[in-house]
Amino acid sequence: PTRVDDLMNAGISIGIGTDNTQDYFIPLNSPDILLASLFLAYEREIPSDNIPETLLLMATEKASDIIGSSPTGLHIGSQADLVLLDAESAQEALIQLPSRIAVLKRGRCTVRENRLLPFPNTN
Repeated sequence: PTRVDDLMNAGISIGIGTDNTQDYFIPLNSPDILLASLFLAYEREIPSDNIPETLLLMATEKASDIIGSSPTGLHIGSQADLVLLDAESAQEALIQLPSRIAVLKRGRCTVRENRLLPFPNTN
């Protein structure tokens, strides 16, 4: 990880992401962005009074801004990509790594109660 504290203090937007999933470089890695956020919290100083909220913001809105896919909010007609966690706060989400009640990608439920759902045949 880079010097997150210095970059954030300089006003640079920082996001969290992961692409090494059980590969040659990091064979024990998980694609779980909550886990990546938690590792970053342990690894680097985060200049914030609200570290859990800052980390989740970095993993969601900031990361989305950086790659140019900023969310437009939830409203009828918006793209439905979301993760519904069984947690009452950002702190609980990071510390407990709770189950995923549902994961939606482009409006299609791909995970329900931590179970991957079958991919429908689109042929």
